[in-house]
Amino acid sequence: MSTEPHFPGTGPHPHPHPHPYYYQYHWRGYRPRGPTRLVWFVIGAGAATLYYRGKHCHREELGASYPSNSANGGAITTTPYEERQMQLREREWNHWHWPTWREREREREAWRAREEARAAAASTAASAPVPVVAAIPSSPVQAPPAPAASPMNNDEKSSAGAFWEWTQTQDPVRGATDAMVDLTESGLDSLIATINGLKLKLKAAEARASEAEEKTKRQDEEKHR
Repeated sequence: MSTEPHFPGTGPHPHPHPHPYYYQYHWRGYRPRGPTRLVWFVIGAGAATLYYRGKHCHREELGASYPSNSANGGAITTTPYEERQMQLREREWNHWHWPTWREREREREAWRAREEARAAAASTAASAPVPVVAAIPSSPVQAPPAPAASPMNNDEKSSAGAFWEWTQTQDPVRGATDAMVDLTESGLDSLIATINGLKLKLKAAEARASEAEEKTKRQDEEKHR
């Protein structure tokens, strides 16, 4: 075993690293990096957003710079495809993008049309004559004529006679039942009165018996004294 000192880069297999006894993934100490990556990410996202918005607005301005239809008096005209594309774009970016000049112009046109329609409706309502309703003459109400009495046929006469006979036969029975009810009620009343009288007499007899017992007790006590 040789005692010669070993230096980096010497020997049959020189090591490429300046420190041969340290691996390349060793801990080299704390070096603060700072939020540079986050800052660059935010800058890149903002630049991409501004580029897209500028391109979108430039495209809208180019579309508006084309000559409009002279038959419409210089009004802004769009095809159904363009209307569909604008609706999709509004639905997609309505939550965060600012309105373009075409959207503002369309809103102003719609507001102006609503105001003109409201003013026209108010003027027509004010200038319309008030309809005069003619009074309807009132006619006296006539009562309907009373129905004429129809002559009774043989069947009706026979049924009326049978009903009269039945009522005549039922009257004595009804009178007898009424009389029995009256007698029963009077009998019950007399019975109740008799029972009440007996109760009073019984109470009086009990009172006299109790008084006699008290007198005898008093006399016995006086005798014993």
